[in-house]
Amino acid sequence: MPDNAIYYRLAYAATLLLYAGYALSLAWRRARLARRRAGHA
Repeated sequence: MPDNAIYYRLAYAATLLLYAGYALSLAWRRARLARRRAGHA
């Protein structure tokens, strides 16, 4: 049986990077929106 565990690890790492990037973009958008609302309040 071929050892293809490295592909699964790479796939999990890529998924982790995607989710982390998405979470960071949400945090950045939330902070930008909060600054925008504070400036117009």
